[in-house]
Amino acid sequence: MRYRLSRDSNFNKQLKRLIQSVHEDIALSLLHATRDPETGVHEARKRTKEIRALLRLFRPWLGKATYADWRVRYRKLAKKLGDTRDADVRLTTWRFLVEENPELQAKSFRNVTRILNKDKKRARRNLGDEHFFLRLAQEVEAERTASRSWNLPSAPKELSPVLLRLLKKARCAEKQARKSDDIEDFHRFRKCSKDLFYCSRALRPVMGKELKKWVRELRDVTEVQGQANDQSVLLDYLKTHRDEIALDTKNWRTAKRCVLQTQRNLQRVAHKRAQKLFSELIEF
Repeated sequence: MRYRLSRDSNFNKQLKRLIQSVHEDIALSLLHATRDPETGVHEARKRTKEIRALLRLFRPWLGKATYADWRVRYRKLAKKLGDTRDADVRLTTWRFLVEENPELQAKSFRNVTRILNKDKKRARRNLGDEHFFLRLAQEVEAERTASRSWNLPSAPKELSPVLLRLLKKARCAEKQARKSDDIEDFHRFRKCSKDLFYCSRALRPVMGKELKKWVRELRDVTEVQGQANDQSVLLDYLKTHRDEIALDTKNWRTAKRCVLQTQRNLQRVAHKRAQKLFSELIEF
């Protein structure tokens, strides 16, 4: 169960317990993956992103070497799980598009579903069996107590400037992405928003009740951003495997139009919500 910060005891120790609890969540998610790979991998990847965000929050106290070392570890863990997760996302995203767009329900597009399903099975086979997840869970659990030696902030107010910098960074990323057609700018906007969400959510219990609604709305923004990113992941795959899927020019243009239209609609929603949220006067 996730450890919840409070104002009633040593803050330094509480932050260490928070890090340990995220470790435990990753390990439990990997154990869950031995029975339900799709759900377990999804949860493990989310928790890995969370702990990487917390590392950025604590970076001034960790030091360059410690921060870089642990960042690499979690990035490697996420990479091990990334292929199968992307395959799951592509198939789920395509099925949703088919439901929402009648023109994709034609017989000529059935091969897309077949190839995506085939790719999902391939990714799952390449990932490994339950022993693979069990080994990863054991590795994560073995590192759970490493944070005991970290020198972390002793009071919530010490983290306020860092949170403010994360907010400004997310605000700048949103502005750049809104002016740009480059999908990489939107990815940066999404990553900055996720960092801000995970860090502000962790600190909300010690930052005041007024932050609760703001954090909840920020979570909603990141979910819409994630859905927009799923469209990008799908489009890249369709483009790369167009010959294998056997999409002729007409069908390729139809599929591309449906993906891009959905992606742009989701991006507009994300920008609108984020602009409003980032303009609010929040005191961390």
